[in-house]
Amino acid sequence: MGDLIVFADTWVAAALAGCAFLMVGLAIARRQPVYTPPTRYGLLFLALLVLVSILAPMFGHWMGGRSLPNAVGGLLPWDDAAGYFNCARALADGVALDSFCQRRPHYTAYLTSLLSAAGRDLQLMLLIQALVLASGVFLFAKAISARWGFAVAIVAIAPLAAFAGSHSVTTLTENLGLVLGVVAMVFLLNGSQSRHIGALATGVFLLTLALSARAGALFVLPLLLLWPLLLPDFAWQARIRRSAVLLIAIIAGLAVGPIISALLGGDPGDTHANFSYTIFGVISGGKGWLYIYDVHPEFFRRGIPESQIARDVYAATWRVFLESPELAIQGLTKGFLIYLERILKYVPWLPARIFIVLCWLTGIVHILRHRQEPTKLMLGLIALGIATSAPIIAFDAGTRVYAATIAADATIVAIGFAVLANTTTRRVAGHDSGTLDLPTFVFTKTTGATNAVFALFLVLLVTLIPVAIGSTGTQSRHTSLPTTTCAPGSDIAVARLGPGSPVLPIVADGQETTWPASPAVSGFTGRMHKHVAKADGLRQATPGTTYLLIYDLVPEPIWVNYVGIAVDMAVPVDGRAYVVCSEDWPTGPLEGARRITSISPISR
Repeated sequence: MGDLIVFADTWVAAALAGCAFLMVGLAIARRQPVYTPPTRYGLLFLALLVLVSILAPMFGHWMGGRSLPNAVGGLLPWDDAAGYFNCARALADGVALDSFCQRRPHYTAYLTSLLSAAGRDLQLMLLIQALVLASGVFLFAKAISARWGFAVAIVAIAPLAAFAGSHSVTTLTENLGLVLGVVAMVFLLNGSQSRHIGALATGVFLLTLALSARAGALFVLPLLLLWPLLLPDFAWQARIRRSAVLLIAIIAGLAVGPIISALLGGDPGDTHANFSYTIFGVISGGKGWLYIYDVHPEFFRRGIPESQIARDVYAATWRVFLESPELAIQGLTKGFLIYLERILKYVPWLPARIFIVLCWLTGIVHILRHRQEPTKLMLGLIALGIATSAPIIAFDAGTRVYAATIAADATIVAIGFAVLANTTTRRVAGHDSGTLDLPTFVFTKTTGATNAVFALFLVLLVTLIPVAIGSTGTQSRHTSLPTTTCAPGSDIAVARLGPGSPVLPIVADGQETTWPASPAVSGFTGRMHKHVAKADGLRQATPGTTYLLIYDLVPEPIWVNYVGIAVDMAVPVDGRAYVVCSEDWPTGPLEGARRITSISPISR
C-alpha cells in the first residue's frame, strides 16, 4: 500500500481513465445513456476525486523521499526551482527582484503570496499551491460534467492530474501557468458558446497571463483574435468590435509582468529576456537555448543587464537567419517532429497514454468536422496555435512548455471520449446520449460568481498581494551580524531554520515521516531521478545527514543563499534565528554546497 501511494503519479491518470471507462461500460450494459446530469452528491464525489488525484502524488513523493530534478526528497527546491524560491524569500523581505527573478516575475510574485500565507513553511506552501490548483481543476471538471456527465469529466481530469503529479512538489512556473490556463478554459468554453464578450475577454486575459507566467504556445493568442472574425452570424462591425476587445485583453495580460517587475524594483525590460536564447537556438538549426552560451559567451559578461543581453541575442539571431536561412527551416522542422513525439507524453503509463491520445485524436477530428460551431472553432484555433508554436518551444524543458494550454488538450480529450462513448452506446445499446448535438457546450449555470471570484483571487495572488508584501516585508531581516563568531575558515550566516530556511533530515529506515518530510535513507538514495543535479553526491547520504537551503537574514556585506549539509548534527526546525557557520565542501560530486560546522541560537 505504501509503494502504491509513493508512486501515485505513475498511475493516477490511468486510474481516472479506467474509472471513466468502467462508468461507460456499466451504462452500456444497463442500456442507459452515458450522460447523467450533475447532482449535489455527484459534485462532492467529483471534488473528492480531484483532490485525491492532485494530492496523492505530492504525498507520495514525501512518503518515499523521491527526488525530482527540481525537488530533492520531494521537498527542497533544486536548480531553477531553488532560484524561484530564493526570489520569493527575498521579495517577502522587501528585497528588489534580481535579474533571475525578473525573467518570470509572475511566479515569483505568486510564490511570495503563498509562502507568506504559509508562514514561510515550504511544505505547507506546496500544499496550499496544490489546493489552489485542485480548486481550479474542480471548476473545470464541473463545467465538463454539466455538459457530458461524470465519465467525460473524469477523463478530462486525467491529463491535468498526470502533469501536476510531477510538478506539484516543485517551485516552478508550471504550477502557475497550469492553474491559470485551467481557469481560463472555463471562461473560454462558456463565453465562446454564449457569445458573452465579458467571459471571453476574461478567459483570454487569464490565458495570456498563463502564457506569460509559463512561456509556451504564444501563437494561440493571435489566433484567438480570429475567432470573432470567423463567426458567420455576426455583422462585420460586431466581429471587429469583439476582436478588438480580445486584443485589449491580450495587451492587458502581457502588461502584467512588466508592471509587477517595475513595482517590485526590477527592470520591466528583463521580463522573458531569456526567451531570446530559445529563438537563437531554433534559428541556428534547433540547437537548444544553451547554444548561445557556446557561440557568444561575450554577451554574458558580469554586470550586463538582461534586457541588453536579449537585444544582443536577437541581433545575433537575425544575422544567423540572413546568413543561413536553411538552418531556420531545419530547426523548425526538428521542433515540430519533437512536438509530435511528445504529445501527451506527460501521461506516464504507456497503455493509458495510448488511450488518452486516441481520445485526443478523435476530438481533433470531431472539431475539424464541426468547425462551424463556435466552441469547436475556438478549440480548433487553440490547437492550431499550439501546433504552430511547437517548432519554436519544443526543444527546451520537455512537456513543461505546454503547462498553460494543457487544459485545452484535456478539453479535446473530453470531446474525443464523448464521441467514442456515444458511438459505442449507439452501436451496442441502440441509442445515444444525445449530448453531442445539443446547441450549448456547457450549461449557463457553470458560468457564475464562483468562477469569477476564483479568477479574481488568482489575479490578486499574482499582483496586488505580493506588491503589498514586498513593500512591507522587512520584519525577518537582521541589520547586522551577531557577536557570535565562527571557527577560522568558516563563513557566518543568520537563518531561521525550518520556516525561512527549509530543512530535510535523512533518517534510518523505519523512522521516516511524511509531515514534516523526513525520508528514509533507502528511499532517498534509491529513488533519485537520473537528471537530478549532483545526484551522485546526494546518494552518499547516510542516516543523520541533513540538507538545508540557507537563506541569510543579514544582507551585508553580501547576501548569502546556499545549500548546506550537516552531518550527525542536531538541526532545529523551530523557526528561530540561528547563527550558521559553514565551510566550502571538498571537491567532488557535492562541490558548490557548504558543510555546516556549527549552529547556535541567537535572540532577535
